[in-house]
Amino acid sequence: MKPTSAPVATPTDRMLELPSGRVRYWREGNGPPVLFVHGLGASVESWEPNVGVLAARFTACAVDLPGFGRSARGSLPFTLPGAVRFLCDFLDALGLERVHVAGNSMGGLLALKLALDCSARVDRLALLATAGVGREVTLALRLASLPLVDRLFSAGISIGQAEGAVRGVFADSSMLAPSFIRRWAELIAQPTAVSAFREAVVHGVNLLGQRRGIIQRHRLPEIAAPTLILWGDRDPVIPVAHAHIAARHIPNARLVILPGCGHCPQLERPEEVNRLLEQFLTA
Repeated sequence: MKPTSAPVATPTDRMLELPSGRVRYWREGNGPPVLFVHGLGASVESWEPNVGVLAARFTACAVDLPGFGRSARGSLPFTLPGAVRFLCDFLDALGLERVHVAGNSMGGLLALKLALDCSARVDRLALLATAGVGREVTLALRLASLPLVDRLFSAGISIGQAEGAVRGVFADSSMLAPSFIRRWAELIAQPTAVSAFREAVVHGVNLLGQRRGIIQRHRLPEIAAPTLILWGDRDPVIPVAHAHIAARHIPNARLVILPGCGHCPQLERPEEVNRLLEQFLTA
């Protein structure tokens, strides 16, 4: 099913000072709060078709992680615990004690870790093609972790190269507006974003796949929050087999596989994902 092409108003950029530096975020609507966490190389824009729609029922918040989008790079190196602390600092600054959390890819891993280490802060958990379930990951990311690639990253990347990388995460990138792909590529090509991307890749991936230190499979049975797992059956980044592993190990989980969908279900199937999220978060 092809998603609607009806335009959705872009949420308003807001800025906030945190210990990591200046942070860009979106906050729309009223009601139970939902935190949206983007993936590697992405930004709040990866939730653009979702935040505005779900704001009709919820307080929908999305944040650029340090170095990504329009958030400051920060002085501390990227680590999984550090990224979770960042999310807690962000929630504290907004006065949000307990939230629903939705995360895509690396953002799913951060959402998982938040639910495991700060369970009192997470009401319900939505994982969209999450990292951190198994070692398997696309060859492109494994190669990007090699030391020799530092030279290429330090030279920067072009908008065209960034556009190619963006299109590569979708099953069918023609379903997204070229202007949206271009905006995402421009943010990825920023020197701070390239540096943050490289650091996050090295922290989480090596030539064999996702590093054992970030994989949370052994802790999945500890998740207390009701969990919705969404995955595209044509995900080119993280295999759909990880969806079934997560569903088997998380005690109160519902699994939905989206046919013909790639690594970012919220962008490729926005209407369906919004409907599933609304049903899940109001159950």
